[in-house]
Amino acid sequence: LLPHRQDAFDTMLANYMLRRTKAEVAPDLPPKMYAGTPLAYLDDGSPDPTTVGVWLEMDPTQAKFYKEMEREALARIEGGTLTANGILAEMTRLKQFSSSTYRFTSDSDSDRPVPILPSNKYDWLVEFLAERQGTGRKVVIASQYTSLINMASEQLTRDGFPSYVLTGETKQGDRATLISQFQNADDSVQVFLINTKAGGVAITLDAADELVFLDETYIPDDQIQVEDRIHRVSRLHQVTIYYLRSLGTIEESIAAITGARDVLTRRALDGSRGIDISRKLLSNA
Repeated sequence: LLPHRQDAFDTMLANYMLRRTKAEVAPDLPPKMYAGTPLAYLDDGSPDPTTVGVWLEMDPTQAKFYKEMEREALARIEGGTLTANGILAEMTRLKQFSSSTYRFTSDSDSDRPVPILPSNKYDWLVEFLAERQGTGRKVVIASQYTSLINMASEQLTRDGFPSYVLTGETKQGDRATLISQFQNADDSVQVFLINTKAGGVAITLDAADELVFLDETYIPDDQIQVEDRIHRVSRLHQVTIYYLRSLGTIEESIAAITGARDVLTRRALDGSRGIDISRKLLSNA
């Protein structure tokens, strides 16, 4: 959006769109809170709200594998041997290694990465859940990778944190049952793991007060849809959101890209009404 054309754009769009925000229809609903620290700062020295996250150092073993994967990917890109699909595959692997160590199992078609420990994000998650154990607070954990969700669920069960799991593999009838059980205030299971795509729409999980993203897609609305499964007008409660991101990895670029896209989208939708993108930060420490 060119700055000198913004008013003209708003005038044109006004003929086609009527929009009401959640803050307008439910003014008593507290805004979402985003926990963590910013990776970047704005020109005025204030924190860039689009890069706020829980920034973690990778486990040494995880970092070793990540650096090896990164060197191999760069060598293939510079050598001109990768197609666009090949580059996307390398980026996907770097995203996966940003969350956990992986091993590869070979079959006749391809190498399939399987997440294993150690994982900096899993270590953080265990400490996070341990602080909340017995408090009754419920947590939703999201990832775009079903394999990572399954690994985390198995490990959490071993570590004393039972959970529900909803992915694209979950049968339709089971989805409704799992959601109903989690929404029940008397249910003792505090953790619900969901696939970002499979669990991002058409469900309500407002029994949870906290949401943890293990990773994110390049499309900010994918994450916002998941956020809004918890931040619902059906329950007036404070929702806190944690984006777990690994320092020195592709996730730094993803945060910048998705943040810029989100700013542009919000400007297109709400700029004419004087609403700028803003994220309420839980902590700058």
